[in-house]
Amino acid sequence: MKETEEERARFAANWDRIFATRVVPVRQPSKPKVRQKKPAAMRCDDATAAGMEKLKGLSLRQPWAEQIMRGEKLTETRRQSVAYRGRIYIYASLSRFTQAEELELTQRFGYSFANFARGVVVGTVEITDCQEMELDNEEDDPQFMWQLANPMRLVRPVPPLEQPQPVWFHPFGRPVK
Repeated sequence: MKETEEERARFAANWDRIFATRVVPVRQPSKPKVRQKKPAAMRCDDATAAGMEKLKGLSLRQPWAEQIMRGEKLTETRRQSVAYRGRIYIYASLSRFTQAEELELTQRFGYSFANFARGVVVGTVEITDCQEMELDNEEDDPQFMWQLANPMRLVRPVPPLEQPQPVWFHPFGRPVK
């Protein structure tokens, strides 16, 4: 599907509705553009025009990314603590579970997640707290529970500009300090 200036403007206008604190001007082209094939990922200036802030992103497999976007998963357990508090992107990774694991998860949640978005940023969520979990066996590696709140789904999932990493990465570039 070819992306037009009208679609980009509509996406930018929807950004205001989703993230009411962010005003995004619609960039008008200086000269008419020749129709081109849609790029695999948006260019940096297109991401800025669409209002994509330079936040950290967290990679998660499906169905966990979808669970967070639905507000059904309010914690994330990791082996590392996180000091950051604030909004982050949720990236639905391309990684999949085995067929047996996917079948078990489908039965557990009551719906199939085979067609959920993968390889794209699906929304944002706030990290509000991080607590070390008490483990039964003291020899186990420490586990940390990240508290998540206020999920906001993007109107249309966006492919990241940067190479996704297993945990943290900057989908649309590092913020300028």
